[in-house]
Amino acid sequence: MSPRRWLGLVGIGLIAANAVVPSQAQSSAPSTMEALLAEVRGLRAEVNQVAGTSIRTQLLVARLQLQEQRIAAIAKQLTEVQTQRTAIENGNAQMQARVKRLDEMDRSSSIGPEERKQLAAEAEAMKVPLNDMRRRMVQLTEQESFLSGQLSSEQSRWTDFNDRLDQIEREIAVSKAR
Repeated sequence: MSPRRWLGLVGIGLIAANAVVPSQAQSSAPSTMEALLAEVRGLRAEVNQVAGTSIRTQLLVARLQLQEQRIAAIAKQLTEVQTQRTAIENGNAQMQARVKRLDEMDRSSSIGPEERKQLAAEAEAMKVPLNDMRRRMVQLTEQESFLSGQLSSEQSRWTDFNDRLDQIEREIAVSKAR
């Protein structure tokens, strides 16, 4: 082969090599860009998911705290009603015992007519407060029943919020495992 031919072939080879290498570089560059773009999209999706989970968690924690405040307020009201009912029951029992003693004393033959009048007047005077106490006890018992139901309902809602927080916690653990 002549040197001219030889140079011609080397020149054509170099031109062909230059033409092939840039086309390979161009074809690998888009696949690299596509991979990077897919990775960025994946990261963006994860960031959005984490942000959404964070917001949901914050909202549920706020609701859980409000629910705890409601429960505490209702529990306090229930305790106050129970205390009032117990005090009235004790007062009622004492008055009932006093009425019973007055009745026994009235049946006794050892007292005179003047004392009988006093006992009857005292027994009569105790009827109004006793009736008031009975009415108040009925009101307090109804209020206690209502508050107990309300407390149970609010505790159930608290449990639901807490379960939802547990679910989010499990979702976070699963996403971290990936």
